[in-house]
Amino acid sequence: MSRTKKTIINLALVLLFAVYIFVFFLPQNNYFYSLEEMFELKMRGSLYGPGGRIIMTHESPDGHSFVAGKYEDEFIMMEASRKGIWWTSERMQFWDDANGMAVEGAAFFMPGTKIVFGYSRVPETVEVEYLFQYISPGKNVAVLTDTAEVNEEGFFFCDYYERYKDVKTDIDWCTYIEGRNADGEVIWSCGGF
Repeated sequence: MSRTKKTIINLALVLLFAVYIFVFFLPQNNYFYSLEEMFELKMRGSLYGPGGRIIMTHESPDGHSFVAGKYEDEFIMMEASRKGIWWTSERMQFWDDANGMAVEGAAFFMPGTKIVFGYSRVPETVEVEYLFQYISPGKNVAVLTDTAEVNEEGFFFCDYYERYKDVKTDIDWCTYIEGRNADGEVIWSCGGF
């Protein structure tokens, strides 16, 4: 066999191996090129199949990144982290009617982070106010109350890393949330003080 044929065969084998690594091996082992690719492939691999859409991506200063998506009436939140040039998926959470989305709105937190996110099913909602509690380092219950803008999909998201980076604990639970219209009037609420 001539040297040219050997070179062509070796290049073809290297190309096939590269295709295998990039198309099959990396995604199967939780490595992705982008947050968008991670969302698409994770949705395709879940029970939902393809079809979800991204409504927000966010890279937090603490190294965590988040992708919020929607599939029909369900909200999806995925957490990712950077490993070199790749993204890896940390966890994925779904919220639908069976998971507590039958109410007008709700606020959630991503355990292990300082992220608050949620939704409103009332189209007139432009802002939410919520109350979260967490256990401070001295084992005291501390309260966090804040507002967030609601986007056209009904989704809101807040990253408290910069504001509370000295707090050595994470948000533990949401006790109250209310939605407001453009005039600032409360049009729905969930929970209580």
